[in-house]
Amino acid sequence: MHFVKLLSAVLLALSACFAGNVNICGVVTAKDGGGAIAGAAVRLETGGQTATTGSDGHFTLTGSPAAAKDVIIVTQDGYLNYHMAITNSDTSGLDIKMIVCAGTVTDIEGNTYQSVKIGNQIWTTDNLRTTKYNDGKPIDYVTGAADWTNIYYQQKGGYCYYNNSTDTAVRAKFGALYNAYAIVPGKLSPA
Repeated sequence: MHFVKLLSAVLLALSACFAGNVNICGVVTAKDGGGAIAGAAVRLETGGQTATTGSDGHFTLTGSPAAAKDVIIVTQDGYLNYHMAITNSDTSGLDIKMIVCAGTVTDIEGNTYQSVKIGNQIWTTDNLRTTKYNDGKPIDYVTGAADWTNIYYQQKGGYCYYNNSTDTAVRAKFGALYNAYAIVPGKLSPA
């Protein structure tokens, strides 16, 4: 019994040594010469560490364990969500510049997309992932080559997902893929 307890203690100590700690710090500012952004939520996607930027825009993420690779996610009302891959859990001096959000767009199914103004146009920052036209009618879900051929000859709209994925995270990340017949009637885009 003592051997099992000793072995458990050694394994726990080794895992703590290899897990490492997170020590990431930096500053969040507005892009295009804007000043510090106070009150932004900063978190590590895998590690779970969180921080809020101070009045000077600075943040520090600390704690354990540290993932070999992680993603910093920064959110603040009025700005586009920010994501950045981190490969070193001991990083200082990050300079995160956030872009002003031009508002949000909601499709017929209630999916919400952030937007950005480029010139005189408003663009969503995510790919569309609706399964219905903006009049509420469903778009055909197509996965096989023969099905794509059939709807092509029927001149019908269709959609699928990247690699026919059923993973909701993949679907949210890449959105849906539509054929030309789904796009041409002008009923795909949100108002």
